[in-house]
Amino acid sequence: MDGNKRTALYLVELLAVRSGYRLAVEDLDVADAVTDAARGQLGYDALATWFGMEKRFDFERLVELCLRTHEETRRSAARAVDRSLVVRNWLFGWYIVEYEGGGSAHRDIYGKELIARLSARLKANGIKGCSPTNLRKCREFYQVFAEIQQTVSVGSGTSQSGDQAH
Repeated sequence: MDGNKRTALYLVELLAVRSGYRLAVEDLDVADAVTDAARGQLGYDALATWFGMEKRFDFERLVELCLRTHEETRRSAARAVDRSLVVRNWLFGWYIVEYEGGGSAHRDIYGKELIARLSARLKANGIKGCSPTNLRKCREFYQVFAEIQQTVSVGSGTSQSGDQAH
């Protein structure tokens, strides 16, 4: 069973358990059932039985399942957005610091004028959260956590040049 199928099974199990169900499966059945479901050879009734969905499935249960699923996926989406915004803000800070490091090539806009102009341009392009204050905070965030770039490279087993770390 490949990684995508294992991930799908894990997510199904997580949602089922959080919805008050239990998976009534043997480890040996898992690979066959997931593969059959992926091929479209296992219908809803067979999957419901396989997942052990013995609870009565009335309208109230339908509403409850939809509400729980919505809440779970909303939380998951919020966490993903939060992570993405942290990465975005760190990168914005990095870009600003690198631009400012360009020296005389960028003397035409520097300091407060740079941040104000960048903010105006980003807002004009529909990007929210890019006030001059927020962009200065992005720059500070990068400066405080500049080592993240090196840490990620070392942690991944490669140096910044792509060589294997020893």
